Amino acid sequence: ATVSVLYCNYKGDMYPFDTESGIDPQGTGHDYAYTAEALKEEREAVWVFIKRLGSSFLEGKDLVSVSMPVTLCEPATFLERMCRGWVTMPYYCSLIEKEAKEAERMKLVTAMIVSGLHLNTACKKPFNPLLGETYDAKFEDGTIIHNEQTSHHPPVSSWEVIPPSKGWKFHGTAKWSGYFAGNQVQGGQLGMNYLTFSNGYEVQWELPGICVSGVLTGNRILDHVGSMTIKDNSSPPLVCKVGFGDQRHMMQKMSDGSKWLAGAMTMGLFGRSTESEGIKQDDELSGHICIESSNGNDAEKLILSNITGSWLRGVDFTDTDTKKSRRYWQKDKTQITKIDNSVPEKPLPTDARIRKDLLALKEGNIDLAQEHKEAIEVEQRRIAKLRSKK
Repeated sequence: ATVSVLYCNYKGDMYPFDTESGIDPQGTGHDYAYTAEALKEEREAVWVFIKRLGSSFLEGKDLVSVSMPVTLCEPATFLERMCRGWVTMPYYCSLIEKEAKEAERMKLVTAMIVSGLHLNTACKKPFNPLLGETYDAKFEDGTIIHNEQTSHHPPVSSWEVIPPSKGWKFHGTAKWSGYFAGNQVQGGQLGMNYLTFSNGYEVQWELPGICVSGVLTGNRILDHVGSMTIKDNSSPPLVCKVGFGDQRHMMQKMSDGSKWLAGAMTMGLFGRSTESEGIKQDDELSGHICIESSNGNDAEKLILSNITGSWLRGVDFTDTDTKKSRRYWQKDKTQITKIDNSVPEKPLPTDARIRKDLLALKEGNIDLAQEHKEAIEVEQRRIAKLRSKK
């Protein structure tokens, strides 16, 4: 058995990720747990990568726009990777479709989103998709997934997920962003997620940020940070606000929405600075569901239910009128609908799973994977130049 050295903080204790936690819901067989040896090799590659970046490292250059060595990548692209957090969606959407009470629907939506966060967790970076690259797959219940890379600079992915019943549709776009900040990498998926139902119910949200610390030294720790706002089209509209981790470690987006910055958390190159001692990083979350006031005044919002829990353990809602509490998601009872990740007999030439660099990495041929990756990037830059001349 592999001993994982990738951790999340859980109430002050180290919580190890392992393959039993469902980190591989697509059944690829890839082991997302880190061994001590693998972590050491990766850190050596990170140092080489940082030296190559030079001043760009200190300037906080977006890592998505930088060519990274395959040793820092997992054998999948972003198009494939982002689906892992959706595997609880068919189950929860079947419940949301039948639910008539507006507050209950919002609770189910929130539980669905939070339940997918731990499933989409890994420290290896996925490959950047090429412009026009696609990923088509199906959940085991027949729900269809269509993903496509619709922009090269900035890198934007678009998706559409539709079940056989056509009772709901999940769609949206995402811009990926990641930055070095000393001994940590900060980033996130920027963009709105939309879930619409044939009965007229609609809801939208944006995911919280991610912070991976211990990139160069110390324990490798992953946290979801910042906040998430979920809004629906009820009359009046309901809003759910959820905050992750310690408020002093929340990530705040810049006004242009293009970059993630850590607020009040200073990190030294070799770990936390003295100013940061005692700051709590953990998996806890809290928030509330409220009726939004017509003038947007927070003080006038009516809170219907308070939210507590953990993105690693479970989510509880306590109604303000009855004071009754109920758990809407529990990790060890997660209802997953697996994704069939097999390559079609006649795949599209744009299918992300048949990229030469990705296939070579899956086979463990690092040198060949790097060679193919560099050749693909040269061709991509050539095509980009041709487009710019039009």
